[in-house]
Amino acid sequence: MHPGSPDLTKTLGLSVLVSALLPGAAMALDWQIEPAIGATTILTDNATQTKNGDGAFIVTVTPGIAVKSKGSRRVQASLDYGLSATERIGGGGTSDSDDLNHRLNATGKAEVAEDLLFIEGSANITQALTSLLGAPGDSSLDTGNRSTVGTYSLSPFLTKRFGTFGDGVLRFTQSGAIFEQNTGGDIASSALLANFTSGSRFNDLLWGLNYSLRDASTDGRQDTQFESYGATLGYALTRKFRLRGSFGYDNNDYPATAGTKTDGEYWTAGFDWSPSRRTSLEASFGKRYYGDNYALKFRHKMNRSVWHLQYDEGASDIEQQIRNTANLYAWQCTEGIFLHFSNVFPPEGRTECVLLAVLPPNSIALGTDQGISINKTLRGGMTWTERRITWSIDLFDTTRAYQELAGLPEDRTRGFQAGFNYKAAPHTSINALLGLTNNQVDGSLIAASNRDDDIYTLSVGVTHQFQPDLNGSLVFRHQQRESSDSAQEFSENSLSATVTMRF
Repeated sequence: MHPGSPDLTKTLGLSVLVSALLPGAAMALDWQIEPAIGATTILTDNATQTKNGDGAFIVTVTPGIAVKSKGSRRVQASLDYGLSATERIGGGGTSDSDDLNHRLNATGKAEVAEDLLFIEGSANITQALTSLLGAPGDSSLDTGNRSTVGTYSLSPFLTKRFGTFGDGVLRFTQSGAIFEQNTGGDIASSALLANFTSGSRFNDLLWGLNYSLRDASTDGRQDTQFESYGATLGYALTRKFRLRGSFGYDNNDYPATAGTKTDGEYWTAGFDWSPSRRTSLEASFGKRYYGDNYALKFRHKMNRSVWHLQYDEGASDIEQQIRNTANLYAWQCTEGIFLHFSNVFPPEGRTECVLLAVLPPNSIALGTDQGISINKTLRGGMTWTERRITWSIDLFDTTRAYQELAGLPEDRTRGFQAGFNYKAAPHTSINALLGLTNNQVDGSLIAASNRDDDIYTLSVGVTHQFQPDLNGSLVFRHQQRESSDSAQEFSENSLSATVTMRF
C-alpha cells in the first residue's frame, strides 16, 4: 500500500498551519463539523483501460471530514478532507493491488486589521492525470496514469482607501506545487502584486497603475521570473457600458528556444457591459510579446439557469495551470442555480441547496509538462432546471505551446460533457452523462508520431437518499478510446455502487 509521499503529508499539515496562523483561530468561532464515510464497490471488465486489460473487483473506503467556520464576518475557513483506501482483486493480470490516496480542499481568509490587513491561505491535494495519452480513468482503477499533486498558498495583503482619490492594494503570495513519484518538478514561488485604481472623484473616468513580480524555483529546471508593469484607462459611456484599455511592459526571464521572445510591450482594448445584475460581459483584444491576445468573460443567471463562457491566453508553468483549472460545482438552491468551488458546502447565504453537477476542468497532464508554455483556454457551459429535470452542457478547449522546445510544439485538449438529472421521486434521482474528449499531442513531445485520441464516456445511474444523512447510488459507465495508434485503443464497462453516510 502506498500512503503518499512525505512532501504531500507536509502539504496536508500546511492546511492546518494556515488555519492556525489566521488570527481568527483564537477567537470564539462556531464550527460546522461533518464527519463522513463512504464506500464504493466497482465491477469492471478492464481495470487497466488497456487494449487487452483484465476485469477486476474494486473496493474503496473513504473516511472524511468537512469543517466550516460560522458566525464571524472577519474570519471564513473551510476544510474538506478524505482518505481513500482502494483494494483491487484482479485486473493486473498477475496480482492484486491497492492504494491509499489523500484528497484535500482547505481555504481560509481573515481580516486582521479592519479594512486594512487581510490574510488568505489554501491547500489542496488531488490525483491528477500524468499523461494525456494514458488511460483517463480515475484513481480507483489500476491505470498507472494518476499522480498525487498538492498545491498550497499563503497570501497576506493590505488594502487602503485614500478618500475619493483612489484605492490601493499590496499583496504578497508564497505558493507552490508538490508532485508525487517525480511526475513533475516541485515548484516554490513568491509573488508581489501592487495596484492603485481611481476613486469616485473622477466620476466616469477610470484609471489604474499596476505592478506584478513572480519568482519560481522548479526542481531540475532553471529558475523563472515574470514581471509586468503598466497602466489602465477606462471611460463609462453609461452606467452599464464602459470602454477600457491598458498598456505596459512584460519583463520576463525564462528558458525558451532560440529566437523566441520572452518580453516586450503590450496593449489591450476592450469593453465591459453589465445590462443587469444577472448579466455581465467583458471582452478585449491586443498584443503581447508572443503575438495577438484575446480575452472574454461572460456570465448570465436566470431563475432556472446559469450560463458562462470564458477565454484567456497567457504564459504559465504547471502550478499556475493546475490552479486555473479547478472544478466548478452547480448547486440548485431556493434562490436559483449558483456556481461554487465547493462540493461539500453550498454557496454562502443560500437555502435548501442540492448539488446538481460538476463542471469539468480542462485536462492538465503532468507528464507532458515541458516548462513554460503559452496557453489558450476556452471554457463554457450552462445548467438549466425545469421542474424535475436538470440539463447541463460544458465545453472546454486548451492549447499549450511549449517555449523551451524547437518549433514550439503543442498539445491540445478539447471536448464537451452533457449531463441529465431527473428527480423521479422526492428522494430519488436518475442521472445520465455523455462526454467526448479529443487529445492531440505533437510527436516531438513524446519522441514518437503525432497522437490523436478520442475518448467517449457514457454513464447512467440512480441516486437515492435513504435517510437525511445516508445516500446511495448505482452507476453503469462505458468508456472507450479511439486512437491514431491502434495499440492504445480500449473499451471498458463498469458497474459501481456507492453508499455515503454523514454524522
